[in-house]
Amino acid sequence: MIALGSSLLIAQPPAGAGRMQHGQMHGKQMMAGRMAKDLNLTEDQKAQLKKVHQEYGAKIKAIKDNDQLTQGDARKQIEALHQAQKAASDKVFTEEQKAKMKDVQEQRRGRMKEEAAANVARMQVRLGLNEAQVAKVKEEQVNTQSKMQALRNNKDLSKEQKRAQVQSLMKAHRANMASILTPEQQQKMQAEHRGRRGVNK
Repeated sequence: MIALGSSLLIAQPPAGAGRMQHGQMHGKQMMAGRMAKDLNLTEDQKAQLKKVHQEYGAKIKAIKDNDQLTQGDARKQIEALHQAQKAASDKVFTEEQKAKMKDVQEQRRGRMKEEAAANVARMQVRLGLNEAQVAKVKEEQVNTQSKMQALRNNKDLSKEQKRAQVQSLMKAHRANMASILTPEQQQKMQAEHRGRRGVNK
Protein backbone atom coordinates (compact mmCIF):
# COMPACT_ATOMS: atom_id res chain seq x y z
CA MET A 1 0.00 0.00 0.00
CA ILE A 2 1.13 3.50 -0.71
CA ALA A 3 1.85 5.30 2.51
CA LEU A 4 -0.40 8.32 2.73
CA GLY A 5 0.50 11.49 4.55
CA SER A 6 3.20 14.12 4.25
CA SER A 7 5.86 12.38 2.33
CA LEU A 8 3.32 9.86 1.26
CA LEU A 9 3.02 10.40 -2.46
CA ILE A 10 5.41 13.32 -2.51
CA ALA A 11 8.24 11.14 -1.32
CA GLN A 12 7.34 8.51 -3.88
CA PRO A 13 7.16 10.07 -7.35
CA PRO A 14 5.84 8.00 -10.27
CA ALA A 15 8.19 5.16 -11.07
CA GLY A 16 9.18 4.05 -14.55
CA ALA A 17 6.80 1.85 -16.46
CA GLY A 18 8.87 -1.31 -16.04
CA ARG A 19 9.44 -0.72 -12.36
CA MET A 20 5.77 0.00 -11.76
CA GLN A 21 4.59 -3.13 -13.56
CA HIS A 22 7.17 -5.22 -11.70
CA GLY A 23 6.01 -3.73 -8.42
CA GLN A 24 2.37 -4.48 -9.19
CA MET A 25 3.15 -8.08 -10.11
CA HIS A 26 5.36 -8.54 -7.07
CA GLY A 27 2.68 -7.04 -4.84
CA LYS A 28 -0.01 -9.36 -6.19
CA GLN A 29 2.26 -12.37 -5.71
CA MET A 30 2.98 -11.35 -2.13
CA MET A 31 -0.72 -10.85 -1.40
CA ALA A 32 -1.58 -14.25 -2.87
CA GLY A 33 1.18 -15.85 -0.81
CA ARG A 34 -0.02 -14.17 2.38
CA MET A 35 -3.60 -15.22 1.72
CA ALA A 36 -2.59 -18.84 1.17
CA LYS A 37 -0.65 -18.78 4.44
CA ASP A 38 -3.30 -16.91 6.46
CA LEU A 39 -6.09 -19.21 5.30
CA ASN A 40 -3.98 -22.37 5.35
CA LEU A 41 -5.07 -23.28 1.82
CA THR A 42 -4.56 -26.83 0.66
CA GLU A 43 -2.66 -27.54 -2.55
CA ASP A 44 -5.96 -28.51 -4.17
CA GLN A 45 -7.50 -25.16 -3.20
CA LYS A 46 -4.50 -23.29 -4.57
CA ALA A 47 -4.83 -25.16 -7.86
CA GLN A 48 -8.57 -24.44 -8.04
CA LEU A 49 -8.07 -20.73 -7.37
CA LYS A 50 -5.33 -20.56 -9.98
CA LYS A 51 -7.64 -22.19 -12.52
CA VAL A 52 -10.45 -19.73 -11.71
CA HIS A 53 -8.07 -16.79 -12.02
CA GLN A 54 -6.73 -17.97 -15.38
CA GLU A 55 -10.19 -18.76 -16.75
CA TYR A 56 -11.74 -15.42 -15.92
CA GLY A 57 -8.55 -13.53 -16.67
CA ALA A 58 -8.69 -14.86 -20.24
CA LYS A 59 -12.36 -13.89 -20.59
CA ILE A 60 -11.73 -10.37 -19.30
CA LYS A 61 -8.76 -9.95 -21.63
CA ALA A 62 -10.91 -11.02 -24.57
CA ILE A 63 -13.45 -8.32 -23.72
CA LYS A 64 -10.76 -5.65 -23.38
CA ASP A 65 -9.31 -6.68 -26.74
CA ASN A 66 -12.71 -6.57 -28.45
CA ASP A 67 -12.80 -3.28 -30.37
CA GLN A 68 -16.42 -3.88 -31.38
CA LEU A 69 -17.70 -3.26 -27.84
CA THR A 70 -18.47 0.19 -26.53
CA GLN A 71 -16.73 1.22 -23.33
CA GLY A 72 -20.01 0.96 -21.46
CA ASP A 73 -20.79 -2.54 -22.74
CA ALA A 74 -17.27 -3.72 -21.99
CA ARG A 75 -17.50 -2.32 -18.46
CA LYS A 76 -20.79 -4.13 -17.80
CA GLN A 77 -19.46 -7.43 -19.12
CA ILE A 78 -16.25 -7.14 -17.13
CA GLU A 79 -18.16 -6.29 -13.95
CA ALA A 80 -20.37 -9.35 -14.49
CA LEU A 81 -17.28 -11.51 -14.94
CA HIS A 82 -15.73 -10.12 -11.76
CA GLN A 83 -18.87 -11.03 -9.83
CA ALA A 84 -18.84 -14.51 -11.35
CA GLN A 85 -15.14 -14.90 -10.56
CA LYS A 86 -15.72 -13.91 -6.94
CA ALA A 87 -18.58 -16.39 -6.66
CA ALA A 88 -16.42 -19.15 -8.17
CA SER A 89 -13.55 -18.31 -5.81
CA ASP A 90 -15.85 -18.27 -2.77
CA LYS A 91 -16.91 -21.84 -3.55
CA VAL A 92 -13.29 -22.94 -3.07
CA PHE A 93 -13.09 -21.62 0.51
CA THR A 94 -14.56 -23.31 3.56
CA GLU A 95 -16.87 -21.30 5.86
CA GLU A 96 -14.06 -21.17 8.41
CA GLN A 97 -11.66 -19.77 5.81
CA LYS A 98 -14.19 -17.13 4.73
CA ALA A 99 -14.56 -15.98 8.34
CA LYS A 100 -10.78 -15.96 8.72
CA MET A 101 -10.39 -13.92 5.53
CA LYS A 102 -12.82 -11.29 6.82
CA ASP A 103 -10.96 -11.12 10.12
CA VAL A 104 -7.57 -10.78 8.40
CA GLN A 105 -8.88 -8.00 6.15
CA GLU A 106 -10.23 -6.08 9.15
CA GLN A 107 -6.90 -6.45 10.96
CA ARG A 108 -5.01 -5.14 7.95
CA ARG A 109 -7.34 -2.15 7.64
CA GLY A 110 -6.72 -1.42 11.31
CA ARG A 111 -2.95 -1.59 10.85
CA MET A 112 -3.10 0.70 7.83
CA LYS A 113 -5.07 3.28 9.82
CA GLU A 114 -2.52 3.09 12.64
CA GLU A 115 0.37 3.49 10.21
CA ALA A 116 -1.32 6.46 8.56
CA ALA A 117 -1.92 8.13 11.94
CA ALA A 118 1.70 7.51 12.94
CA ASN A 119 2.88 9.03 9.65
CA VAL A 120 0.91 12.22 10.31
CA ALA A 121 2.26 12.34 13.87
CA ARG A 122 5.84 12.11 12.56
CA MET A 123 5.07 14.91 10.11
CA GLN A 124 3.74 17.06 12.90
CA VAL A 125 6.99 16.70 14.82
CA ARG A 126 9.38 17.02 11.86
CA LEU A 127 7.66 19.95 10.18
CA GLY A 128 6.10 21.64 13.18
CA LEU A 129 2.52 21.35 11.97
CA ASN A 130 -0.16 23.17 13.92
CA GLU A 131 -3.46 21.50 14.80
CA ALA A 132 -5.28 23.03 11.83
CA GLN A 133 -2.63 21.68 9.45
CA VAL A 134 -2.78 18.24 11.06
CA ALA A 135 -6.55 18.13 10.50
CA LYS A 136 -6.16 19.17 6.85
CA VAL A 137 -3.37 16.63 6.26
CA LYS A 138 -5.52 13.86 7.73
CA GLU A 139 -8.42 14.88 5.49
CA GLU A 140 -6.14 14.94 2.44
CA GLN A 141 -4.78 11.55 3.45
CA VAL A 142 -8.25 10.00 3.67
CA ASN A 143 -9.38 11.51 0.37
CA THR A 144 -6.25 10.42 -1.50
CA GLN A 145 -6.33 6.94 0.01
CA SER A 146 -9.97 6.53 -1.00
CA LYS A 147 -9.27 7.63 -4.57
CA MET A 148 -6.20 5.39 -4.80
CA GLN A 149 -8.15 2.39 -3.54
CA ALA A 150 -10.94 3.04 -6.04
CA LEU A 151 -8.36 3.31 -8.79
CA ARG A 152 -6.70 0.05 -7.80
CA ASN A 153 -10.08 -1.70 -7.75
CA ASN A 154 -11.11 -0.37 -11.16
CA LYS A 155 -10.69 -3.41 -13.39
CA ASP A 156 -11.94 -1.57 -16.47
CA LEU A 157 -8.77 0.48 -16.86
CA SER A 158 -5.69 -0.71 -18.70
CA LYS A 159 -2.29 -0.56 -17.00
CA GLU A 160 -1.43 2.53 -19.02
CA GLN A 161 -4.67 4.25 -18.00
CA LYS A 162 -4.13 3.38 -14.36
CA ARG A 163 -0.56 4.65 -14.53
CA ALA A 164 -1.73 7.95 -16.01
CA GLN A 165 -4.42 8.37 -13.37
CA VAL A 166 -2.00 7.50 -10.56
CA GLN A 167 0.33 10.21 -11.82
CA SER A 168 -2.57 12.66 -11.99
CA LEU A 169 -3.61 11.74 -8.45
CA MET A 170 -0.06 12.21 -7.19
CA LYS A 171 0.14 15.61 -8.86
CA ALA A 172 -3.12 16.70 -7.24
CA HIS A 173 -1.93 15.37 -3.88
CA ARG A 174 1.30 17.33 -4.09
CA ALA A 175 -0.64 20.49 -4.96
CA ASN A 176 -3.02 19.96 -2.04
CA MET A 177 -0.14 19.35 0.36
CA ALA A 178 1.59 22.49 -0.90
CA SER A 179 -1.53 24.49 -0.09
CA ILE A 180 -1.49 23.15 3.48
CA LEU A 181 2.21 23.60 4.27
CA THR A 182 4.06 26.87 4.63
CA PRO A 183 6.94 27.59 2.21
CA GLU A 184 9.41 26.79 5.00
CA GLN A 185 7.73 23.46 5.73
CA GLN A 186 7.71 22.58 2.05
CA GLN A 187 11.42 23.32 1.78
CA LYS A 188 12.16 21.18 4.82
CA MET A 189 10.15 18.27 3.46
CA GLN A 190 11.82 18.54 0.05
CA ALA A 191 15.23 18.56 1.74
CA GLU A 192 14.32 15.40 3.66
CA HIS A 193 13.12 13.82 0.43
CA ARG A 194 16.40 14.63 -1.32
CA GLY A 195 18.28 13.17 1.63
CA ARG A 196 16.34 9.91 1.44
CA ARG A 197 16.92 9.68 -2.31
CA GLY A 198 20.63 10.13 -1.72
CA VAL A 199 20.69 7.35 0.85
CA ASN A 200 18.72 4.99 -1.39
CA LYS A 201 21.03 5.43 -4.39
